[in-house]
Amino acid sequence: MALSNSFLSYPPTLAEFIAHWNALNASRGTPFELRDGSTVATMIAKRDAIEAAISTVNAKAASQKDVSLDRAAFRAAFRARMDEFRRAANYYLADKVYRNNLKPLPPVSASDAAYLDVADALLFVWKKAQADNIQIVLSGEYLIERFEIEIGQLQNQPLQGSNATLSTATERDERDDLLRPARELMKEYGAAIRAIYPPDSPTVRTLPRLWERDTPDPDAPKLRVEYTPGSSSARAKWEPIADPTVTKIYVKIAPGARYTEKNARRLAELAPNVVSYDLPEGTIAPGSTNWLKIFALDANGSETGSNTVKIERAA
Repeated sequence: MALSNSFLSYPPTLAEFIAHWNALNASRGTPFELRDGSTVATMIAKRDAIEAAISTVNAKAASQKDVSLDRAAFRAAFRARMDEFRRAANYYLADKVYRNNLKPLPPVSASDAAYLDVADALLFVWKKAQADNIQIVLSGEYLIERFEIEIGQLQNQPLQGSNATLSTATERDERDDLLRPARELMKEYGAAIRAIYPPDSPTVRTLPRLWERDTPDPDAPKLRVEYTPGSSSARAKWEPIADPTVTKIYVKIAPGARYTEKNARRLAELAPNVVSYDLPEGTIAPGSTNWLKIFALDANGSETGSNTVKIERAA
C-alpha cells in the first residue's frame, strides 16, 4: 500500500511504515529516533488519530443523511396535511369569501419558503373558520394547534440541515489537517533511513513506498511558466508555499529532450515567500529546448520538487 489522493490510503500506509520501524527497533536493540525526537510511538499516534477522525466524519455524514431523510419524510407528511385541509375547507367553507385565500399546494421539490407561504395562507383560513365557530378536525384528531407547531418545525428545518452540513464539513477539515503531518513524518523517516543505511541494505530495500505510482505529491509546488514565443526570457510562477518549514526555493533549468538533474543548473535561490522569478535575458537561446523546475528546501534539508515545464524556442 502507498499514499494516493484518498485519505483512506493513510492508515494502511502508516501501518507499513510502523511495521518497518518496529522491525528496525528489534534489529537494533534500541529504539530508533528521528532528529526531532519522533519515535515509532509518534507515528502510531498519528495513525490512530487519523483512523478516529475518519470514523467521526463517517458518523457525522450518516447523521447528516438521517437529517435529510427525516426532513424529506416530514415535508411529505406536512404536505399531505395541507392537502387534507384544503379538501375539508372546500367543503365546509364553500360559502366563505376567505376560502379564496387558499393557495395551490407546492410541488414536492419546492423550497421551504414555498411550503411556508402556502402553510401561512392555510393557517389564516383555518383561524378565520375558528372565528366563525366552524371546527375543522383532520384525521387522527389533528387540530390547528398541531398544525402551528409543525409550521414552526418546518421553519427550523433549514437551520438543522445547515448545522448538520457544517458539522460534517468541520470534522472533514479536521481530518484532512491530520494528513500532512503524517506524511511529513513518513517522509522524514524514509529520508533518515536512506541517509544512515547503505542503498543495498535490507533496511533500505524493505522501506515502504510512500506514494502510489503516478500520484502527484500534494505538497510539491505547482509551477507554471509565462513565455512569449521568440523571446530570450520567461517568467516562472507558483502558488505560495504553504509549508512553514520551507526555508529556500531553488529555480533550476536543464537543456535537452527531458529534465535530468545531471544537466540541470541552478538559476536562483529565493526566499520561501517568493512566488515568481524572471529568467535573465538570454537564458532561452534560439533553437533551444529547456526545462524549468523549482524545489522547496525545508529546515530538515529535504527537497520537494515541482512539476517540470518545457520551453521551446524556434531557431
